[in-house]
Amino acid sequence: MGKKDKSSKRKIRDTDVATGILSHDDKDVNEVMDDLSEPTMGEKLASLKLEGKDNALIEDLKPPSADSIYILLKQALRSEDRALLIECLHRQDEKVISNSLSVLNPSDVLVFLHALVPIIQLRGAVLACAIPWLRSLLLQHAGSIMSQESSSNALNSIYQ
Repeated sequence: MGKKDKSSKRKIRDTDVATGILSHDDKDVNEVMDDLSEPTMGEKLASLKLEGKDNALIEDLKPPSADSIYILLKQALRSEDRALLIECLHRQDEKVISNSLSVLNPSDVLVFLHALVPIIQLRGAVLACAIPWLRSLLLQHAGSIMSQESSSNALNSIYQ
């Protein structure tokens, strides 16, 4: 039960080096042919002209509009998706917040208020994100919030 003295790999011949093709085995002992004349990944990216556009793409990105945040907010409320709701709360542009909340119907306003209560009670970093949303919600929809009995319990729990 001695070890083999010979390597199972094929030796590189001078003719292979001259043609620019190297042959070796991969992990599964399949022969792999490497073409040395093939362009590198950097050369391929340069030919696609993607290298220099990374900074230009970042500059072209625009913050999400109120319409898209409103749609995400509505989806989060309907599906009771807390992670998506918190993602919406991370948008801190006052105009986006105001426009997104202005198109909510009264039933969604109450659902949003009841969804905000446990987030505000966590008192973590999310609290700082939720305060502008709560402020705008109360300013825009105070009448519809106060007309519902269930909202008084939510507001009292926030107050305490």
